[in-house]
Amino acid sequence: MNNIEKMSKSKKVVFTVVIFCIVCLVSGGFFPIINFNPKNKVDLGITMHLLIIAMFFISCIEIGELEAIIFSKKSIVFIALVNIVLVSLGLIFRYISELGEISNFYNFTIINVIFHICMLVLIFTLAFSIKRYRIKSSSKN
Repeated sequence: MNNIEKMSKSKKVVFTVVIFCIVCLVSGGFFPIINFNPKNKVDLGITMHLLIIAMFFISCIEIGELEAIIFSKKSIVFIALVNIVLVSLGLIFRYISELGEISNFYNFTIINVIFHICMLVLIFTLAFSIKRYRIKSSSKN
């Protein structure tokens, strides 16, 4: 039995891990990955930005692939909606955890929030689609 079959049999556990990962990914430090607020005074330098972006993309792809294993029969629209809810939940937790801090003023601008929701949902859903296609094509062989 390969890993995909093992994970498919324990979908509730894997889905719990996906929920935890998405919420922690967003609320735990990857927001804002790009800050469009011109008043933001934090400058990490190009090397640190590239490292954070690389870690961010790798995490998103892995989560999208887990979703493909859990929701192999669901539509892309369903997955996009699930991702919108989970990313929004992560942003809410992040906002609450920094409530009253000046960083909320710099980070939670309309353009930052919309950009991050769209970007995360797009990456998760794209990774889901690619992995699901690979699983279906490998099962035909």
